Amino acid sequence: MPGRSSVSLAKSPLIRGTLLDQLLISTHIMEKPTSLSVVDATAIIRLLGEVAALESDLMTQKRSLLDGLSVLIQADSWAWATTCKFKADENPQSAGFLTGGFSPSQFAKFQEALEHPDTAMLNSSLTREFEKKPCHLTRLRDQMDVEQNFVKSAVHHIWIAAGVEQVIMSVRPAGERFLSTVAVYRRPGRIPFTLRESRIVHIVLSEVPWLHESILSSSIGTQVSRLTPRQRITLNLLLEGQTRKQISEHLELSPHTIDGYVKEVFRFFNVHSQPALIARFQNGDGGDIP
Repeated sequence: MPGRSSVSLAKSPLIRGTLLDQLLISTHIMEKPTSLSVVDATAIIRLLGEVAALESDLMTQKRSLLDGLSVLIQADSWAWATTCKFKADENPQSAGFLTGGFSPSQFAKFQEALEHPDTAMLNSSLTREFEKKPCHLTRLRDQMDVEQNFVKSAVHHIWIAAGVEQVIMSVRPAGERFLSTVAVYRRPGRIPFTLRESRIVHIVLSEVPWLHESILSSSIGTQVSRLTPRQRITLNLLLEGQTRKQISEHLELSPHTIDGYVKEVFRFFNVHSQPALIARFQNGDGGDIP
């Protein structure tokens, strides 16, 4: 890939003399619970090196990074998406999801929870912070939901059905119009993530700008922002490879209703089939090829 070496970061003298030193300085100087140990720093370097050494497509590299990160912090599931709208008091508008750890029914509930109005309320602290300081931010659930409204919200049972209770969310600008949004989750009943684990997530995601820059084209992003919430849910389930029957069952909507949503999504993106829709998001429309 242009701009980066295929040599393992773990073996790179440059990395060992910069990132690792930075991590170890944090360990020795900062007297806080969030300071990382030498073991944590070494594990981060190893993960970054393994991902950088992969000779594969971007989607595989992203999946390998998030799978490895989930092992480091003992997360149960994760999602990486392109977000084209991230404003206070509004739900983020995301598409092009890459996920791990969700069953098909859980992913359908996950999409439903993302579009629920109460999710915007629960994320408001982070969205307002990002509006004031549009830079890479990583926050725990309790740091976003400062008033502890999650368990009292109407969306709580939907998140639980999605297999999600604890979260670390990381947002990073990716170009002028988009954000790279990553979240890692723990299933209901597990202990909350710690500040240490949030720091690990932030550092790992800070070191892969070339992966964050792999985003949707501006034309696709504009179209995603015009879809209704139900259309966006249908879009993301189609991109996951779910059939119309599965989508109907998971969203508890009639096949006729789902057929209507699918037709509208196809019309928005000027395609005539699910494989063509998936290809559009994976390969674009060809406008970036001279």
